[in-house]
Amino acid sequence: MTGAIETELQALPGFLIRRAHQVSAAILNAELGGLGITPSQFVVLAVIDAAPGRDQITVANVAKLDRSTMTLVMRKLERSRLVTREQDPDDRRRKTLAITALGEDVLRAAKTNSQNARQRQLMPFSPAEAKEFMRLLRHFVETLENGVIDVIPQD
Repeated sequence: MTGAIETELQALPGFLIRRAHQVSAAILNAELGGLGITPSQFVVLAVIDAAPGRDQITVANVAKLDRSTMTLVMRKLERSRLVTREQDPDDRRRKTLAITALGEDVLRAAKTNSQNARQRQLMPFSPAEAKEFMRLLRHFVETLENGVIDVIPQD
């Protein structure tokens, strides 16, 4: 009986995507864990570093994080002294985000570690297969993320 359900589950894209996410996240967590940051914190640090002075909502949108997750991530990053929030001189209601010197050091190490994770995640593939896998993943996310799911007929 177990074999039949496993075969059914292996035919479900959502099941395989969830399993792939679990494996991928475990690899990235292992690489980043020694730095004391999570994958979400890594992404937020990278976004802030790429465009300092953005506000929290803008960074959350770029990082694809919901507000409550972004609030938790920012709280941890601030407590760790990796980022700061500063009053926008042009709009007193707005706070801008900046990465600290310590945050830059952690981000630099995290980028190296994330490259190690990427190599491990793509290890099952030849270089050509890895390129195609990444192309297909991007296509999947971009297509469904941009509302195509709304036009799929429901049975």
